[in-house]
Amino acid sequence: MTVGGERFAFRWSRGLGVALGLAAGVMLFGVAAMVWGVMAASESWWILPFGAIPLLLAVAFVGVFARRLPGAFAAVQPDGVRIEYPLSLSATIPYGDIASAAVVGHHFLSGLGIRTNLAGHVALASAWGPSAELELREPVRTGILPYIWWTHARKLRLTIERPEDFVAAVSARVAATGERS
Repeated sequence: MTVGGERFAFRWSRGLGVALGLAAGVMLFGVAAMVWGVMAASESWWILPFGAIPLLLAVAFVGVFARRLPGAFAAVQPDGVRIEYPLSLSATIPYGDIASAAVVGHHFLSGLGIRTNLAGHVALASAWGPSAELELREPVRTGILPYIWWTHARKLRLTIERPEDFVAAVSARVAATGERS
């Protein structure tokens, strides 16, 4: 919900769609290869679930992520920045918890998807190019491997549409919050 605020959708990259499709295809090929290998060695059928089930769960995760990603957004609201990124982050960050906002470049070598340096920097990246980056006073809990591995982001990079407008709006709200306190 974005009552009283402006909504910024995440940018889509053709590379992300190709990467998700390729990942699902490689995982399905792995399942097929395991089934074929187990059928060739008839005494090894009991080992099949140990490899096939995790791969099928990974395929399901990639499918759910790809299906929900078009709904990802960041919104500048009266009470804070609302961020929705499927299976990773669904939170409103109060303006008082934001130290700064800046436009940075997201290089193609940084990759697409949910990225971290394991030291407090998290990128929710769906495209390359100019991105908004929030430096937070209070870290926000973000899923790296959803439902399995979480981290606390102190710097949060968002590859949204019109990052300059987003950063300007957030910076103005952060400045106004700082003047009130």
